[in-house]
Amino acid sequence: NAVDQARAERRLREERRRFQLLFERLTQPTVEVEYEDDEPIVRRVNPAFEEVFGYEASEIVGDSLDAYIVPPGGEEGASRINRRVQDGGGLESVEVVRRTTEGDREFLLQNAVYDDGTGGFAIYTDVTERRERRQTLERQRELFRRTQEIADVGAWQYDVETGVSTLTDEALAIHGLDPSADLTPEQSIEFYHPADRPEIREAFERAQEAGESYDLECRLIDANGDERWVRARGDPQLDEDSVTRVRGTIQDVTERTRRQRALQRQNERLDRFVDTVSHDLRSPLNLAR
Repeated sequence: NAVDQARAERRLREERRRFQLLFERLTQPTVEVEYEDDEPIVRRVNPAFEEVFGYEASEIVGDSLDAYIVPPGGEEGASRINRRVQDGGGLESVEVVRRTTEGDREFLLQNAVYDDGTGGFAIYTDVTERRERRQTLERQRELFRRTQEIADVGAWQYDVETGVSTLTDEALAIHGLDPSADLTPEQSIEFYHPADRPEIREAFERAQEAGESYDLECRLIDANGDERWVRARGDPQLDEDSVTRVRGTIQDVTERTRRQRALQRQNERLDRFVDTVSHDLRSPLNLAR
């Protein structure tokens, strides 16, 4: 019995040593708490907790965890979590806002609860930067979308390997199509004026095969039968000298083209008028006068 007890104690010490090593080496901030009068009292924290939250272990151990890291207005949510832990319920992943010495940050909270509900371990994963990157991306997409609307320009991408096409809503709208429509490059080419179709088809094929960019102004007849001028651009994306995808834009330049052509016709009429007047002034009769 004495031998068995000694072996059990050695195993227990070894397990505790391994757990302590794991606890200290966890990259996520981790804290162990025990409840006293419904308050989560800190028993220990790992180095990652000290680094991320900015509180030294000697400063926070023995005090209520919530008093340090729950920001104003978050008390009710923290109380719900405490009640759930005390009832023996774990948290697989809950988004929370917690206060650090550098300000509030967003975390995913997970925990391991004692069987009797007297406490447990709380593990925090900082997701602030991920959320900020997602918000930045959403703002960029919104700015891109608004820019497309203002400029009447849409973007598209064609994956050469998979044959999958992706178009923005504005690109589909220029074709007179709903945002839910599918449009392959060949179908898009069929929207162009028959006289301009060979040029845009050859440019797109050379972009895929030879990696050549193109920038063309062509006539497009949309799904409603309206003719419009568009500026079609395509830029091949290379991977080790092989074209993997083609990205481009399509912009409605109908009004600009009409103004340019009207100005060109006006200039041509003016040139003919000047030529006529000059010819009349050089005639023998006018020279005699």
